[in-house]
Amino acid sequence: AVVVAEKAAVALEAHWTEKMAALEAAMPASSSRVGIFWDMDSCGLPRGVPTEAVVDNIIRYLRTRGINQTISAFVVCIYDKHLFLPESVMEVLSRRGIEVVRGDIVNFVPKFVKWTKPRRHSIVLVISKDRYLTTDLFEMQRLRHTVLIAQLVYGQLKEWPELATYP
Repeated sequence: AVVVAEKAAVALEAHWTEKMAALEAAMPASSSRVGIFWDMDSCGLPRGVPTEAVVDNIIRYLRTRGINQTISAFVVCIYDKHLFLPESVMEVLSRRGIEVVRGDIVNFVPKFVKWTKPRRHSIVLVISKDRYLTTDLFEMQRLRHTVLIAQLVYGQLKEWPELATYP
């Protein structure tokens, strides 16, 4: 089982490396990459709020902060092997271009910034309650990337002001 998991992780890494290289090639040199990482394990879909509305709220959250660039990556991370999203939710996410991956959010956020060309600014929105991300997020801020941290509350995003910054 461990070997299968390792092979899956290597395949996922290769897929993301190829995807990010294609995104980099298509982007103007002056634009910032915007990545949204939603930790479904700690910030699941609120009951009674349509998936489409939650996605719209997430995008509106960025727009109200003056972040109007194209979203380079919108990823829903699911680490819990027992957590499965209903087909209707998967359909909405797929239709909106949101990728659902099996893996820990802690592995994806730093990779997004790593794939950025040297000195290119990234804007990262992390929707999670996972405090293990703190070290990576502070390092990203130190490297002058914009880091926004939020959690879902009734389908709306609430900032974690002790970490969330926007220059």
